[in-house]
Order: sequence, then structure tokens, then C-alpha cells
Amino acid sequence: MINQQTGVSQPDGQSIDVANVIDTAPIGNLQLRTIALCGAIALLDGYDTLVIGFAAPALADHLNISRSALGPVFAIGLLGAAIGGLMLGALADRFGRKPMLIASALIFAFFCGLTIWVTNLPQLLACRFLAGIGLGGAAPCFIALASEFAPKRFRAAAITMLWACLPLGGILGGIVSTVALPRYGWETLFVFGAVAPLLAAAAAAVWLPESPRFLERTEQGRAKLARLLEQLAKRPMPDGTRLIVAHADQASSSIRALFSEGRFRMTMLLWLAFFFAAVLTVLIPLWSPTLLRDAGYSIAQSSLMVALFNIGAIVGMAGLGMLIDLYGARRVLTGILVLCAVSTAPIGFLVTEMLFAGALFTISGIGAGGGVAGIVALSAMLYPPRLRSTGVGGAAAAGRIGQMLGPMASGTFIALGWGIGGIFAIIAAPPLLAAMFVSALSRRENSELSKASDVASVSKSRFPTRGRGKVFDQG
Repeated sequence: MINQQTGVSQPDGQSIDVANVIDTAPIGNLQLRTIALCGAIALLDGYDTLVIGFAAPALADHLNISRSALGPVFAIGLLGAAIGGLMLGALADRFGRKPMLIASALIFAFFCGLTIWVTNLPQLLACRFLAGIGLGGAAPCFIALASEFAPKRFRAAAITMLWACLPLGGILGGIVSTVALPRYGWETLFVFGAVAPLLAAAAAAVWLPESPRFLERTEQGRAKLARLLEQLAKRPMPDGTRLIVAHADQASSSIRALFSEGRFRMTMLLWLAFFFAAVLTVLIPLWSPTLLRDAGYSIAQSSLMVALFNIGAIVGMAGLGMLIDLYGARRVLTGILVLCAVSTAPIGFLVTEMLFAGALFTISGIGAGGGVAGIVALSAMLYPPRLRSTGVGGAAAAGRIGQMLGPMASGTFIALGWGIGGIFAIIAAPPLLAAMFVSALSRRENSELSKASDVASVSKSRFPTRGRGKVFDQG
């Protein structure tokens, strides 16, 4: 029989529940190493996603193209990321998370480096699209790996930390561009974006473990898994022990199920909320350097504004859970998205006052990052376990489309001759619309929680509403 405290079989049994060992073992070097390596690739994923924004003004001059032509450049990378997430995510389910994570890093490293040799707009579009495939493919791999090795009590925190590495990569981009771009040129940004992921991929190839779900499939893999469990449990594995990986063969649910059994309204509202909330998380880092340079900012000053936005996004991600615990998800998410809109709208009119502009960029980042992270958590909580991955994946896809269309729309406004004041005022609309759709989610959606056996403990520990254990506040 299995000892429920240790997850290790008793003398009269020959089975070990792998998930139980991971959940009950103390945090050790294996988990820390896994999260650190995944975090490094996530950080560079964020860097390579946003580096085009820092290099855009110099690239436009190099290629002799207008600023408005950069809109499709920004958007096509996000299109590649959406395709890469679906394609490489599916390959990861077949061939393993580790090899696909390494492949994703190699893809975006190669095409990021190739960008330094582009001589025209079509070549730049091709490089950003192909780099986007790797950038999008990395996320489902590193999130799945980290979640499978993190104990249940730390799993949500581990995933949130990895999510926060994406805007942290934007901060890294601001630092690198501030230091290197004026001295060595825009090419340096892409050289760093190629070399650093190559080093991270090499480190992952050596030290990153494969997920238990895939190690369990072969005899050689089971031997590796046994050694990993010995590291976690800090005790030898008895000979002939059978390793049990729960739900290893469980089929995933279809997207159609997200719209059945009374979930149509909830799913549509979540998707619309995610679509609009995600717009600013990419639009501001990508377009702000160009808009601010045209308004008279130096490279260093515009990079600082983007860095402040990304710092705010990280703060918003980290602090939102505490506010939701106190006041409820609907109230907090609606409030923080409205805050994002209110702080974004006046940026273009106060751009001459750097102190005020910096404060507004920071607050806007808090609202944008916190809003997206909160909707991710909300999506995971509202769907039952059998639909959770499908539900979160569908909402994230809607967000990716928003991230893709937002920069394209901004390019259109620039082509029409809009000034920086009007552009920032109009891009404040998406978070306001997201707040409206979150607010439309009502008590009715709480019924989904009662259908999921493992949601109650999560809602009580991380998402209670003044002690009522509800996702939404009742007021």
C-alpha cells in the first residue's frame, strides 16, 4: 500500500504514486533547477518577443521604411507565436516537453540572430514570423514542465513566477538597449537575443529533466524517473517498484465542451475579457519606443518608460492575489483594469513631464499585468478539472489574437497622422472593455466551482471573497 504522507510504498506493496512523492517531498535542488532553467528560457522568450520594439526606430531608418510599416512587423511575430503555441505544444504532447522546449529556444534564437542581416521589409517580416513560432512554442512547454515538478502547494506560485518572467524579459530588453544600442547599434540587441537563448538551451539539454508523464512511457525513462524520485524522497527506490503516473493516458476535452452545459456565456465573456486585457501587455512595449522617440525622447528615456511599464506589470502579477483574497475577483479585476485605462489615457498628453509620464507608465503596467494574470487565474478556477487546460488555453489564444491585432491598429492610427496624445487615449479603451466583460461575469458562474471537486480548496486558500470562498464578490 502507499504511504499517503510520503508517497512511497510500504513493505507489502510495490507501487509509488509519482504525483504524491512530488507533492509531499520538500522543495529540493531538482525543483529549483527545473524552475530556474524554465525561468531563464521564459525570460529570454520575453526579451526576444519585445526586442523588436526597442530596435524598431533604428530598424525603420536602416530599412528606409515608415513608422506605420512597423505595425505588421509587430503583429506577424504574434501570429507566429499563436501558431507556434498550437503546433509545438501538440508536438510536446507527443515527443516530450524537454525536447520541444529546447527546439523552441533554438528556433527563436536562430531567427532573432538572422534579423541582423535583413535588408528589406519582407525579410524582416519572415524573421519575426519564424522567431514567433519558437517564442509561442516555448510557453506551453516550460509551464507544463514546471507544473509537473512543482509540488501542489507551490504549483500556482511556480507558474505565476514563470509568467512574470515574460515582462521581466522586457525589462532586460530595456537595460540592454539603454547600454548597448547607443554605443554598438541595433544589431547588438539581436546578437544578445540569439546567443543568450543558445546558452539557455544548452543548459536545459544538460540539466533539465523530462516530465514524469513522458519518462513513464519507456523502460529507460522509468529508470530515470526512479532516480529523480530518489532525489526527491531522499531514499532508495525498492527493486521492482511500479511507478504510477496519474492520468497519463487521459484524453483531453474538446473545445466544443467549453460552450456546452451552460458554459457558452461564461466562455465568451472570458475570451472577450482576455482579448482586450492582453492588448496593452504587448502594444505599449512594442510601440512606446517609437512614439516617444518621435515626441523627443532619447533612446535611454524611451527605454526607461518601457522598463517602468514592465516593472509595474510584474508588481501587478505578484500583488493581485492578496487583493482578490480581501475583496473578491470581480471587484478587484474590474477595478485594476479600469485603473489601467485611466492611467494610460493621459500619457500622451503629459509626455513632456517625464516624472508624471513615468508614474503613469508604471501604474498602467500594474493594471495590465495584474489584469491578465487575474483573468488567467479566473479561467483556471471557473472550469472543472476535465476542461481546465482547454479553458485556459482557449482564453490565452483569444489574448494572443488581441496582442496581434492591437499593434496593427496602432500602426493604422499612426499612418492616419494621429498624434501621441490621441493614440494613447484610444489604446486605453481595450482595458476598459475588458473590465466591462469581467464585470458581466456574475454569481451564476460560481456554480461551476461546485462542479469541480478540487477547486474548493483553491478558492478558499487563494481566491476567497471575505471568507465566503467564492471566485466573485457578491456585491
